[in-house]
Amino acid sequence: MIKLYHVPGTRGIRVIWVMEELGIPYEIELIDFSAEYRETPEWRSKNPVGKVPAMEDGDLTIFESGAMVQYLLDKYGEGRLQPVPGSDDHARYLQWSWFAESTFARPLGEICQSPKSHSRGVSIRTGHKRDAATRPHLPWGPRPTYCKPTLLVGRFIQRRRHYDGLFNLYL
Repeated sequence: MIKLYHVPGTRGIRVIWVMEELGIPYEIELIDFSAEYRETPEWRSKNPVGKVPAMEDGDLTIFESGAMVQYLLDKYGEGRLQPVPGSDDHARYLQWSWFAESTFARPLGEICQSPKSHSRGVSIRTGHKRDAATRPHLPWGPRPTYCKPTLLVGRFIQRRRHYDGLFNLYL
């Protein structure tokens, strides 16, 4: 069984989200988020940079939530939540995944953590209400469920606590 070392309010929610979407059995071990604990040899053996989360799947231990999400999709996804590897759509999927993490995450995080950010359902850019008909789709078309770029930026949605359900499990 997969074991996720997690702290509420961190990027571990991405991993929880994808495991829930794929129906993967897992367990969560909540850890001490103090700097003192994260500098211990015990924690550094799981994550050498001292960050959260870390994940174990059998003998494999990895850190970096984006890598965990991709690993889970590749190993357990059976083609769900990502286009076929090697296709043009997959290349665009990777492009948007890494854009979400490397370029978009910081400004989105600053917006979502600002007390002046807009409430759920309002476009941050225009201030207009959005519904399912006006919500933009990813370049490869609409999906019936979430995909990795959504999972990568979903942490910021969770931090604003706009949604019920899964996000409330580990706040």
